[in-house]
Amino acid sequence: MCRSVKPSLTSITSAYRVGMSESMSDEEKRHDQLTRAPKSSESDAAPRIRVSTAPSGATRIDVAETAAVRPGNPDKQNG
Repeated sequence: MCRSVKPSLTSITSAYRVGMSESMSDEEKRHDQLTRAPKSSESDAAPRIRVSTAPSGATRIDVAETAAVRPGNPDKQNG
């Protein structure tokens, strides 16, 4: 017996995203991934780090002042 199987909306959406992700930049992929969750907002995709390169060629990575979560011990940061 052969049954007809209809593709689910999830599989269609996943296939679309796979095809779409090939034409997206890394920044667009990051934004898409971070804003895909049901309760996410644009602020979830905000940059959390700043990367700069000194004239000597050294790369510096700083946590952005606007980052909601920062590394380290939160109890010692404010006092």
